[in-house]
Amino acid sequence: MTVSQLDTNLEKILNDFSEEIRSNYHDGSTEPITEHDINEFARQTFYAMNEFRKEIVKYLNEH
Repeated sequence: MTVSQLDTNLEKILNDFSEEIRSNYHDGSTEPITEHDINEFARQTFYAMNEFRKEIVKYLNEH
C-alpha cells in the first residue's frame, strides 16, 4: 500500500462516517438530543477510529 492508497482509504472511512451521521442527524434540527443519540454518535465515532487504526497498522506492517 502506498501513502496515496492509505490516504484514499482513510478518506473513504471519513466519508462513510459523515454519511452515517448525516443520515441519523439532520442539519438544522431543533430536537434535543437523547441518550440514544449520544450512544449512536459514540458508536459511529468508535467504528471510524477503529477503521483508521486498522488501515494505519496495515500500512505500517507493509513498510
